[in-house]
Amino acid sequence: MIREELYKKGIQENLYKLFLSEDFGGRNESIVSGTELIKSLAYTDGDLGWSVAIGTGGNYFSAYMLSQTAERVFAPKNSLIAGSGASTGKAIKADGGWQISGHWKYCSGGKNATTFTFNAIREDNGSVLTFCVPAEKVKVHDVWNALGMRNTDTHDVSLTDVFVPDEDVFSLEKPVSINHPAQGMSFLLFAEMCFIGVVEGLHARLIDLAKNVIANLHESDMVLDEDRMQKLSDNIFNNEQAAKIRWNEIMDLGTQFWNEHLAGNATAETEMNLSKAIRLHNAKCREESNLLFGKLGMTALDMDNPINICYRDFLTASQHSVLRIKG
Repeated sequence: MIREELYKKGIQENLYKLFLSEDFGGRNESIVSGTELIKSLAYTDGDLGWSVAIGTGGNYFSAYMLSQTAERVFAPKNSLIAGSGASTGKAIKADGGWQISGHWKYCSGGKNATTFTFNAIREDNGSVLTFCVPAEKVKVHDVWNALGMRNTDTHDVSLTDVFVPDEDVFSLEKPVSINHPAQGMSFLLFAEMCFIGVVEGLHARLIDLAKNVIANLHESDMVLDEDRMQKLSDNIFNNEQAAKIRWNEIMDLGTQFWNEHLAGNATAETEMNLSKAIRLHNAKCREESNLLFGKLGMTALDMDNPINICYRDFLTASQHSVLRIKG
């Protein structure tokens, strides 16, 4: 489970409501300022950054729910959404609602969530619907045993013949009532922005931790002559500068997109350029981090070393399918 003090920080500061209006107690961030905030949280603690990216990502669904359902789910101070986009459940129509059964993987934040959203396939016609289910009706299977993000509760969950009333069923085909502009974006681009904030924060942290390793070589088991140490320092500096250039490009493209989006004239080209920049940055960060970590000596292999924890968290976050280069 995410450390209690970090979870409380998220609730107290409305970090799980970055992209909700003030009517829901939200912070009403732009997609750019929200992504920057996720970046800063991930730099401080990878688990917190990931949990906020996932939890606040659920804000998107509020626009597609019935108004009374959205208010019930998102207005409480402790509101935290978890769930899965995989269509691995089945739905059978019942009087006034649906009977839902299924098993879903990788539901981050499962142990602190107040509500889950799940996709399930209608048994009668094979179409997909999304269901909103109170946490007390969901069984969480404590199976998350990944390389990194160890405290994000990214467990499996299941439902067995649980009744969900019609008012708690929604579709992402058309919004009912948008309360924040980010909810009018494509969901894929919205998710890309949230996740790249985590990756950038962890990559920046990894570089700073690598600088500390170099600065304290006398305390480590690394033996480098002056020339090799300078080359390693230069490599770290070059990685840092290249990452800053790519990140600034993402922020510039993000600002351009957001302004166009608010004006109602966002183009497919702007969205495509932003998405490409995000995926390229993720790929380059992975390449740079893997090469850098391999040069940090045996000390970095200690599982309790902050640089080892950061590297494992980075690998886990950057592995997400949303950030992969297409093709």
